[in-house]
Amino acid sequence: MDSESLHYEAWSAAVAPHGGGTGWEDYERRFVGKSDRWAGRVFLEEAGHAPDDAFVLEVCQAKHAYYRLRSPERLRIADDVLEVLLGAPAELALGVVSSSPAVDVQPTLTLSGLHARLDVVVCGDQVTRLKPDPEPYLTAVQRVAASRGLQIAPEAAVVFEDSQTGMASARAAGMRVIQVEKPSLLAGLLRAALAR
Repeated sequence: MDSESLHYEAWSAAVAPHGGGTGWEDYERRFVGKSDRWAGRVFLEEAGHAPDDAFVLEVCQAKHAYYRLRSPERLRIADDVLEVLLGAPAELALGVVSSSPAVDVQPTLTLSGLHARLDVVVCGDQVTRLKPDPEPYLTAVQRVAASRGLQIAPEAAVVFEDSQTGMASARAAGMRVIQVEKPSLLAGLLRAALAR
C-alpha cells in the first residue's frame, strides 16, 4: 500500500500551524524513511523555531493523530496482494518491515486479515537504527528464525521494497531485493517470485 502520501499529508497538517512544510518532491527526497523525531525537528528548525524535545514531540503527536484518523479510509491492502499472500504456502515465512511506528502499521495489517499470516512485523520504534541501516531487516530474519526454530541466512530472504532507503537497508543486510515501482505491480511481482 502507498502510505507515504498520507504521511506527507499528515506532516503538512502538523507543521503548517507553526509555519512549516515543504513540497512533495522535497519531502520524498529528504524525509522518506527518516524517523519522525528527526523529521519533526527539521520541519520546525526550517520554519525558524529552535525546537526542544517537548515541541518536537507535540508536532509528532499531531502528525500521528492526523495519520491514524485517516488511515482506515485511505490505507488498504489491495485484494490481489492479499489473495497472493494469504494463499502462500504455510512453510513460507512472511513479514513486514517498516520505518513507521507499530501504532501506524498494525491497524491496517489487522483490519486486512494479513496480520495473522505474518511471522514477523518489525517497525521503526522496535529497532535502534532505521533504514537504510540493515538492522530492521536483520532483526526480521532473526525473529523469524527464532520463532520457527531454524537457522536462516539473510541471503535466503527476498525483499519487496518501494523506497530507496528500504532497498539500501535490505541490500546492506545481504538480502535479494525486488523493487516495487508502484503498489499496483506488487501482486504480479509476488506471483512471479512464488512461481520460482
